Amino acid sequence: MGTIHTPIWEYGYMKRVPARDRSRYVAEALAARLREREERLIRACAIANGNADVLAIERDWDALPDECPGAVKYGGYVWT
Repeated sequence: MGTIHTPIWEYGYMKRVPARDRSRYVAEALAARLREREERLIRACAIANGNADVLAIERDWDALPDECPGAVKYGGYVWT
């Protein structure tokens, strides 16, 4: 994210919000933004999980073996 969005400063954030409340205000704003993103992600996952095409792809992936035949484990890696 890096910096706070410009319009906050344009609306006089620095003048209207006392210094002692700025970090709390920013933390609350970030928490609200994260809650919104999480809710959107939950809705998107629910939609995807109800999609027949997505379910078919998941079944195909689940049918694949965990390891390739002839693969060699070495140093924590699997080499084919």
